[in-house]
Amino acid sequence: MKTTIRSPIGGLASLSALLIILQPSSLCGQGTAFTYQGRLDSGGAPASGIYDFTFALYNAPTLGGQWGTTLTNSAVAVSNGLFTTTLDFGAVPFVGGDLWLRIGVRTNGGGFFTILSPRQQLTPTPYAIWAGGAQSASSVAAGGVTSAALANGAVTSGAIADASIGAGDLSPGLLNNTFWRLDGNAGTTPGAHFLGTTDNQAVELRANNQTAFRILPNPASPSLVGGAAANFVAPERAGAFIGGGGDGAGNLNVANGDYTAVVGGYQNSAVGTAAFVGGGSTNRATATASFVGGGTKNRAVNDYAVVAGGNNNHANGSYAAILGGNFNSADGSNSVVAGGFGNAAISESTFIGGGFANWISGSRSVLGGGEFNTVTNTHATLGGGLRNLLTGSGGTIGGGLFNTNLARESVIAGGAYNEIRAPWSTIGGGRSNSLPSLLASDATIAGGSQNTVSAGLATVGGGSRNSIVHPSSAGVIGGGTANSIASGALQATGVTIGGGISNSVSSSPWATIGGGLNNTVDDFSSGSVISGGSQNTIDTNAAYSAVGGGANNQINFGDYAAIGGGRSNSVSGAYAMIPGGLRNSAGGAASLAAGYRARANHDGSFVWADNTDADFASTADNQFAVRATGGLMINSLQATNTVLDLRGGGGLRVAGAGVNTATPIFTHRATAANITGSETRIDHPHCNNRPNAILILTYNFNPAGLPGTRNDRPFGLYYNGAQWAIYNLDGAAMPVGAAYNVLVANP
Repeated sequence: MKTTIRSPIGGLASLSALLIILQPSSLCGQGTAFTYQGRLDSGGAPASGIYDFTFALYNAPTLGGQWGTTLTNSAVAVSNGLFTTTLDFGAVPFVGGDLWLRIGVRTNGGGFFTILSPRQQLTPTPYAIWAGGAQSASSVAAGGVTSAALANGAVTSGAIADASIGAGDLSPGLLNNTFWRLDGNAGTTPGAHFLGTTDNQAVELRANNQTAFRILPNPASPSLVGGAAANFVAPERAGAFIGGGGDGAGNLNVANGDYTAVVGGYQNSAVGTAAFVGGGSTNRATATASFVGGGTKNRAVNDYAVVAGGNNNHANGSYAAILGGNFNSADGSNSVVAGGFGNAAISESTFIGGGFANWISGSRSVLGGGEFNTVTNTHATLGGGLRNLLTGSGGTIGGGLFNTNLARESVIAGGAYNEIRAPWSTIGGGRSNSLPSLLASDATIAGGSQNTVSAGLATVGGGSRNSIVHPSSAGVIGGGTANSIASGALQATGVTIGGGISNSVSSSPWATIGGGLNNTVDDFSSGSVISGGSQNTIDTNAAYSAVGGGANNQINFGDYAAIGGGRSNSVSGAYAMIPGGLRNSAGGAASLAAGYRARANHDGSFVWADNTDADFASTADNQFAVRATGGLMINSLQATNTVLDLRGGGGLRVAGAGVNTATPIFTHRATAANITGSETRIDHPHCNNRPNAILILTYNFNPAGLPGTRNDRPFGLYYNGAQWAIYNLDGAAMPVGAAYNVLVANP
């Protein structure tokens, strides 16, 4: 007999056709084996190699019941498409009636067998037809066959007329527990009474003459096959289970591993030892203790891998798990994808919570969700967001979008378009902030936009377009816009800019700008401070100097100098100071200028100028120069006691002058001790040894409230080399008790 079979074969996707030739081994009836010859094509060409085949006989082209056992012929050689094997079903199947051959094939030692469809009907050859009736007569005379002539088992139920056997014809034992009754049995003994077979044959249960459940024998543990007759458990498998499902249209379930289970569904297969598929369709559990709960087209292909459900999910790593979703993959061992779509956990011990098209290739990392996020290094965490990239080991991106963290143990909390390349650094959020250099380790940008830090231990609190440039370590910009800390000839360590706009510090460690606009601390001005204001400058070589505020103020080459405020003031002397005002300058060391257009040009000078629109400058070191066109008044501690009142009109008023005082105006009294002839010597520290002193004298006729001596004579002054003396111009003797008011001015 010659038959052509065309059907897809699992595991041999390129096999296109199978040609079968059945030929009896003899015509003499000495045996039941016969030769099976066939042709196997693969991919349209004759196949060559070693293949395994299964053969089973059924009494119907579909469904029906199996006749005899299932034969498995392993390691059948196929050469140039041709093969030959021997089949022996015994004599029982070929006693009459049509039979169909169910064939399965696989590569030698491969996965499960693929059952070819349709079944092939067995047809006789002409000699086989004659041989089938050789052991029986064509006709028998009535009464010609006696009981003794009948062989054991020769009379079947079909030869017995219905209702011709009564209860008396049956042994009493047959009415007890030698068969299972429709209304149940009583008195059964566990272990002694059973429903089943005693030989190596399967037990089959049917419904509506369709196979519904089979028990397949195995020395270690029987296998249970429910559902469609096409559902398949290989005979050599122990303890396998198919609960149901499948159909006769090729959508069979397969449990082809020891202790595997397929609960239901269709086109599901559990191949690995103790593998499990709960249901759904086209699911595969192909490794030891692998698990697919349901869904469709899911794969658990490594030991202890789990796919709970969903669609097209692949757990490829050992101990990997996918809880649901679509088109997810868990390739690393111990990796987990909770759900979502198109997520991939490539490395071991990774986790993806969900989202869309997320990717982890760094071991022991976590990706919470979001879309198109990527983690490529170990121990990293990415919470979610959109198109974030995390490549640093131990790094973190909390969320946001288009953030990039390329450094180890660094953090981007959120925001958008932020970038870190520096280890142990942080960006809190904001937009387009950057830590672009490996040198910016331990740096922080709290937020804002377009801020940049390339120096270690530096911090930008927020704002926009602020920058701290290497090697300006440990610097701080609190906020504002376009503020900068940069190092030139000297590293700007520990610099602070509180905020404001376009403020800058360069090469001046420990300098500070509190805020304001366009304020600058230049090179080599360590520890200097500009509190605020606008366009104030501490220029080169002005260490530890300070500008309190104002506008357009400048300190040049003046260490420890200060400008309190005002506008357009300038200091160029060390320790010099301008408290405020307008267009003042202090160029001398330790000098001070105040008011308007005051010029303290000499060391130690103090120049105060009133509101007159003209420069007023010092003329010597240690000089106190005052321009007060409205006059000068000096008060004592008592508000009503004016010590010195120098009036604008030229008047002078001095309080507290008198005998035994140390004031520049005092009273001189002629005594016997200081009179020599017509003169009296003045002994006072304001004019002793001061030949250039200027003395102004008036009479005092009542000194200190005492009666005085009148000296009406004209008098004059002269310096005798050590002291000044008053003398009468006419040469008359100077009377004792004469008193004079003396005003001393020392140029």
